[in-house]
Amino acid sequence: MPSSARPSGDPGRPAPLRTPPPDYFSRRVRFKIFLLVCVFMLVVALMEKARDPKMYTWMGFDRAGKATRNPVIPDAPTDNRVPIQRDPSTNEIPGLVQGPRQPETPWQRPTERPMDRLGQAESLAWNHVWTSLQRADRDTLNRWLEHAQTGGTFNWNAGKTLISQLAEHWSSFLKQQRQLLTEQREQLEVDGHKEWTEILDQLRDLWSETYRPALDMAASDAPLATQQQQTLQNIQDRIAEFAITKVRDNTLHRGVEQEAWFHLLDILQRTPEPMLQERSTGNASYLQLFQQPGEYRAKLVTVRGSARMVSRFPAPRNQYGIDHYFRITLKPQGGPDNPILIYALELPTRFPVPQAPQMHVNVREEIACNGYFFKRLVFRSRDGLRTAPLILARLPRWYPAPVKQSASSPNPMWMSVGIAACLLIAISLAWLAHKRTQRVAASHQRTTSLPLSLSIADDDLGPTPIETLNQLAQSDSESRSIENPPRH
Repeated sequence: MPSSARPSGDPGRPAPLRTPPPDYFSRRVRFKIFLLVCVFMLVVALMEKARDPKMYTWMGFDRAGKATRNPVIPDAPTDNRVPIQRDPSTNEIPGLVQGPRQPETPWQRPTERPMDRLGQAESLAWNHVWTSLQRADRDTLNRWLEHAQTGGTFNWNAGKTLISQLAEHWSSFLKQQRQLLTEQREQLEVDGHKEWTEILDQLRDLWSETYRPALDMAASDAPLATQQQQTLQNIQDRIAEFAITKVRDNTLHRGVEQEAWFHLLDILQRTPEPMLQERSTGNASYLQLFQQPGEYRAKLVTVRGSARMVSRFPAPRNQYGIDHYFRITLKPQGGPDNPILIYALELPTRFPVPQAPQMHVNVREEIACNGYFFKRLVFRSRDGLRTAPLILARLPRWYPAPVKQSASSPNPMWMSVGIAACLLIAISLAWLAHKRTQRVAASHQRTTSLPLSLSIADDDLGPTPIETLNQLAQSDSESRSIENPPRH
């Protein structure tokens, strides 16, 4: 009887066969092991992915892991397209917003103006003087006033020539105003005519007693008194105000705005960045700059966001030593997808810049900068003309992101560790399977080489066939003797 089948409790039930060990060298078993290794690697990758908080934002959780029961609904996108309209009084591009025109005489000022009549007349006088000068003379006057206050070198003969021109234009303004006052005498009351005559006399004395002595002292290269420095500063401030009044929103770059443009850039390049940050009025959002350009005109503001594009442009010829600047397209922090355009004189070290012959480079860097808001500029986009706030800055502050791998793929270090662990486990399993297969084969070989032997006790053995035949013959003879007894 076969020795591989062990007897069971039920004599009529066949003994179960022993399951053979798997053959780790077969393709089927190898494929199963490969699937196990792949599943393990997938689990490691998912564990690495689960560390990213952005994976849970679509489920309604914030970065801290808390459920956002009341999600913030973003505002409707701001329409920054240029309005299609044309002002008949100008030949500028469509959408030009015209500012208030300067009246010819101070007594014709609108009623909402302040009641400082002498200040109104003085402002109009300086406006007349400023517009009467040539562009080169205005730039020279501005630079001369700066050097006079800072003590820099300058051609003082050119300063004396400018003083003569200023005095001539001031006198021509007073003469023009007196003539207009005489022609419009019937429109004014007696007291009004007398009052404006006195104001024109005060303007004459203001030039001869205040402005002219301070300018002559500056032209003589002599040390200036505190009062004279304040007078020159007032002149420079008025010049800047007149240049700023030429700026118009919803327009392209205009030649008449270059004076204000380079005046602000010159202030930026002469002022240290920490001082600009200290003088800033604070953070300004996109909507504040876009909807209230008049309130922020020529004011120092701070903007933050993500720089998306950097362009390099040559600067027009000027006497401020500015030969180029960089335009940064900024996506404002916490604002809409509409950009803020920043024109910066410098860029931080190692900041991505376009290399020749390229003029633009796409970036994604976090920056913050302090600069002067200039205007709402028209720029060309893919779907037509749009507008964006324009800021003049000196040097943006760069916040480079820490060097880390993209969140879309697992960390290579952990990936390498996982692969090495999986390979080590697979090799160990294969080695153990090989050893076990060798032990089973050796055991089977030893079993087949030994003689068959029964493990049942001799007392439990049944009769052999010969003994069984003898017993049957004996019982048969006994039965015959009983049926046929012997005869006597």
